[in-house]
Amino acid sequence: GTSLPVLLPMGLHHFEAWNEALSEGAWGEWVRPAAEWMRQVVDLEHWAAFQASFQELCRMVVEVATGRRGAPPATVCFLSGDVHHSYLAEADLAEAGLGEAGLGDAGVGAAAAGQSHPGRSRLLQAVCSPMRNRLPRAIRLASTVSVRSLAWRVGLLAARAAKVPDPPFRWSTTDGPWFDNALATMHIEGRRAWLRWDTAQVDTSTDGGPDVQVRPLHGVRLT
Repeated sequence: GTSLPVLLPMGLHHFEAWNEALSEGAWGEWVRPAAEWMRQVVDLEHWAAFQASFQELCRMVVEVATGRRGAPPATVCFLSGDVHHSYLAEADLAEAGLGEAGLGDAGVGAAAAGQSHPGRSRLLQAVCSPMRNRLPRAIRLASTVSVRSLAWRVGLLAARAAKVPDPPFRWSTTDGPWFDNALATMHIEGRRAWLRWDTAQVDTSTDGGPDVQVRPLHGVRLT
């Protein structure tokens, strides 16, 4: 569980990583004040904006998900909120760079010692922002666009221009985004898991006051 999502929509991820690099002087001292101003005004405070921590966390999670630290679980799922909308994302652990060389010396040593296990976990990011602030239409549109392939490609080019290291894997939003107030429930049974988002439907036409009914928003089986 992390209050802020580890896996943002990739377009937004690259934008925050690019901004961090500029705030630290990647494009010169004259750019730093404007980049830091943007960082604070727009609240660029997610894992992507702290690349050293993000990269270290991802390396550890990949070692778990690929069997480098014992038999992998069925899923590794980050549970997060705080971004005023909900979605589900999945990482592609078959991407280049996840072999022995991509995991660093610890991964190579484990493989050489015969400690790796067959199989691979699904690596997921589940997000639910239960009592959210209502986002302006422009930000909702930007959040929706940030999951598109064009957005992450443009963001990736900007991040690379600032010499930001690529993430160790790619991911994509598979479900959502939704901008409703919602509650998410995860049901786990052995190695199987389901995730469901519910929202409220309010009828104000009744004489006895508002009538609130739970309405399913989305459901998905994880394993």
